Amino acid sequence: MNRIRKILSALVVSAVLVLAASAGFAGVPEGFVPAYANETEQVKIVEYIPKGETVEAWSEMYTFLVLKQVNAAQYVSFARNLGEQLQVSCEGATLRGQHMDAQKMYLLAFECPDASIAKGQSESMVGMVRPYKQNVLSVQYARRGEKGTPPDSAAMLGKLHELVRK
Repeated sequence: MNRIRKILSALVVSAVLVLAASAGFAGVPEGFVPAYANETEQVKIVEYIPKGETVEAWSEMYTFLVLKQVNAAQYVSFARNLGEQLQVSCEGATLRGQHMDAQKMYLLAFECPDASIAKGQSESMVGMVRPYKQNVLSVQYARRGEKGTPPDSAAMLGKLHELVRK
């Protein structure tokens, strides 16, 4: 059963990377490995963390999320809903979002001074949501830091930019 699960996870990872690559995303930086992958009829998700870390205890994470066969024009409402969920998840959170209509994308920046899920650490995330054919793609970069001082999301944009082809 574990062998089948590993094979299925590898297939999900490959499918998300192929879809992400065809939508204009480069590969994940060296040293990052898949930590979690899942696929249903509606969603594909793959999370990458630094080699040697766990899905529960990580310092950095890249997440690729594909909402399949949805109205691609709904990417803005998906991005806003994601932002609302993030803000509710953390008291004192700072959330910024910007719709870039000309590029058909929505950018998010989230900073949380004390993410309970991060066991007393702060957490920041920058992300991009955009339509692609019949799908909505979300690419996120998150980093954890010292409690009370979340990593500066503006400084993290370079990491997200590493995923996007010029």
